[in-house]
Amino acid sequence: MIRKRCFLLILTFLVCCLAGCNPNHLTRQQLLIGKWTLKLKKSTFYIDDIEQSSNLLTTTATSYATLQFNKDDTFNSDNHLSFTTGSATLTAIYNVNGTYTYTGTAFSMSYPVGGTSIVLNAGGSGPPPVVNLVQHDEAITGLSATVLIIHANELYTYQTANNLQGYRYANDYLYNKP
Repeated sequence: MIRKRCFLLILTFLVCCLAGCNPNHLTRQQLLIGKWTLKLKKSTFYIDDIEQSSNLLTTTATSYATLQFNKDDTFNSDNHLSFTTGSATLTAIYNVNGTYTYTGTAFSMSYPVGGTSIVLNAGGSGPPPVVNLVQHDEAITGLSATVLIIHANELYTYQTANNLQGYRYANDYLYNKP
């Protein structure tokens, strides 16, 4: 009897939670529409398929991003990044506009979410490297009325005078909608 009551209590709790995640019974495409605020970004960086680093970035008052999905299948990503390296504080502000498609569970964007992840080394001698975006893909791995999780891969070629390498970023973005 106690097990049955516990099971019913847990089941009721789960149903209430799931109903709360989508109170208006919107489609996944309708849930996506609106302005999302980045909370966390997990980024793993590879050179020629060998992992180089993995970072968990949290947003702050000076480093933040928003992602706006519109009903007309356009998006806007507004990014403000500020970080300290050595004695210098670097700031990057960039805005990305593009289009997206979301049919069933298939999701794609015309440009990588959050713009580009690649940061070039300003030091060194010789001509700067040539960096080209080769491909990118995105997938929505979690979506509710208040939470959006996007997994994204970006593949670049990074070419110097005598070397060509493949750079890949695997990113997981956690957004919320107030």
